[in-house]
Amino acid sequence: MFSRVLSRGFSRGVGSFNRRLYSVATNTNESRGTGAKALGAVALTAGLAGASITMYATTNDNLFPKHSVIHDLDSLTLQQEHETHKLTLEQQREDLDLVKKLRASPEHVCIEFSASKPKTISSNGSLTRHTLKGKDKLALEPILFRNEEEKSLVIVTHLGKALCGHKGIIHGGLLATLLDEGLAATVFPSLPGKNGVTANLNINYRKPVMADQFISINAKVTKVEGRKGWVEAQVKDLKGNVLVEASALFIAPKYFA
Repeated sequence: MFSRVLSRGFSRGVGSFNRRLYSVATNTNESRGTGAKALGAVALTAGLAGASITMYATTNDNLFPKHSVIHDLDSLTLQQEHETHKLTLEQQREDLDLVKKLRASPEHVCIEFSASKPKTISSNGSLTRHTLKGKDKLALEPILFRNEEEKSLVIVTHLGKALCGHKGIIHGGLLATLLDEGLAATVFPSLPGKNGVTANLNINYRKPVMADQFISINAKVTKVEGRKGWVEAQVKDLKGNVLVEASALFIAPKYFA
């Protein structure tokens, strides 16, 4: 309706403008500036009409933000898919013989992965707890089973199919990251201040680690001297095959205390 009113107003303006031009051409007594004034009036009318239409369109966009609604729906759908996938993986993990055995073991205590992280590491700034989280990546928080007497740790986690280097094979750099964090979580309780940094990390890749499977990281502290701690680990599949071996040295800097 607003557009039709503008259209009629604009048509009337153009009609008046035509009559004004005709009178200018036939009446020599009229001022020569009349035609210029008429052109200015029409230009002003057209400009105001365009501005009004733009404001109307902008108002409609604000009232009905189509792209925003679609984006929100897509995000909600992806979030629901991730939650469904996560629940499925959690059930599969709890059905694993290894997890059942560790939960039933009196020597092992199950702890949250977040509880193994020093306070100096934030969740939002963490590679494994934030950047790499999501469907087909690190969909689940790993679960940890600690044996205090042996100073050992068993970590069970799932590796998604979006973490590959070669097709279907988990990237070696990702495995190095997971081993670094797993070894650190194993030795940190034995270091002053229960914190430290990686001084050395050695890795031997024995077999390809296939994507979309559960693995375990089996780590144990081998020696502690003052602010230094040595630890070793193996990455295994659910059949017990050793896929990767690693050893590391961690040091608790003085400034951490």
